[in-house]
Amino acid sequence: MGTLFQTYPLIQQTLKITGCLYLFFLAYKMFGSLSIKKKTKETGRPLKFYEASLFQILNPKAWVVAITAVSVFFPKDEHFVTGIFYLASIAPVVCLPSISVWALFGSSIRTFVSNPRVKQIIEIVMAFLLLATGVMILI
Repeated sequence: MGTLFQTYPLIQQTLKITGCLYLFFLAYKMFGSLSIKKKTKETGRPLKFYEASLFQILNPKAWVVAITAVSVFFPKDEHFVTGIFYLASIAPVVCLPSISVWALFGSSIRTFVSNPRVKQIIEIVMAFLLLATGVMILI
C-alpha cells in the first residue's frame, strides 16, 4: 500500500476522508441512539478465542483502523520497507496501552453506566470525541 500511496497520493487522501466520514457516521449514530428507548436484550455466550480471531478478518472496523493507520501515519518519503518497520514498531507501543486502558475502563464502568443519565452523558462525550478525532485527522 505504501508504494500505491506514493504513486497515487490521491488514494491516501481519499482513504483519510473516508475514515473521517466513518467516524462522523459513528458519532451521528451515537447521538441518534440517545432518544431511542432500548429494550432489554438477551445476551449470548462470549466468543471463543479462535472465533474472535476469525471475526477480526471480517471486522470492518479493524480494516478501517488498519487502512487509516497506513493512510495517515505511513511516512511518504521513506522506503517502503522502512515505512512498514516504522508502523510495525509504533503500533504495539500505541495500541497495547490504549487497548489495555480501554478494556480496564470498559469492565470497570459497567456498574457506573447502569444509571441511564450517566450512560447518556458518556455517550454524548464519546460522540464528541469521535467528531474531534475525525476533525484532527483532516487537519
